[in-house]
This record gives sequence, C-alpha cells and structure tokens, in this order.
Amino acid sequence: MTLLNSILHDWVDEHCFMILRNCRRAMHPSARIAVIERIAAKRAGDSAHDRLVARADLNMMVANGGCERSLDGYRRLLQATGLCLERVLPLPGGFSVIEAAPVSSKFGDLQRQPFAQHLARP
Repeated sequence: MTLLNSILHDWVDEHCFMILRNCRRAMHPSARIAVIERIAAKRAGDSAHDRLVARADLNMMVANGGCERSLDGYRRLLQATGLCLERVLPLPGGFSVIEAAPVSSKFGDLQRQPFAQHLARP
C-alpha cells in the first residue's frame, strides 16, 4: 500500500501527474494507493465542510499553486496515470481516503504520451 497524505492538494495537476505516475511505476500489479485529501464539492454550498474546503483551497493556491479537487478531479488524475479509483472512505475532520489500484493496460502508455494528453477532458 502506498499512502499519500495531504500531498496532492499542494501541487498543480502537472506535478500531481508526475507524483502519481512515479507511484504507479513502482507499484506491484496487486498493490493499492491510498490518497488522503479533502474532497471539494462540484458546487460549494454553505456547509461547514464546504467553507473549510474553500479556505484550504485558497491557502493552497496562495502558498503553493495547488488546489483542493473534486472527486472527478482526483478520478481524472488517477486515470491519467494508469490508476482506477476503487472506493472513497470518509474520515473525521473533512478528509477522505481515495483508494485506487493499477490498470495494467494503461501503464505502458505513460512513458510515451505527453502530460497534457493524459489529462485531456472529454
């Protein structure tokens, strides 16, 4: 099991792609990766969780250029690096564990395709 705890929100998509790609390259086919992050709502509301995520998002943008992402954002990053989101487990304090596993057929393409092509939105 590879664990990334509050790592990806520090970085822009291109750097997250490199981090996850390197993790994927080092993973055994039966391994799993656990990403612990706050998950932003697609549309922020007025809940305490949404306000907390919005403050964290501003902090990440100012400090590092990173951001809090929606589940779709994490799914897109995982898919681009040959990983498949398997489940999401909520944790206390507004965090969640995003568990992913390798997708073997995609891994060979990671070395040949440029970053932008992996993250292209449909």
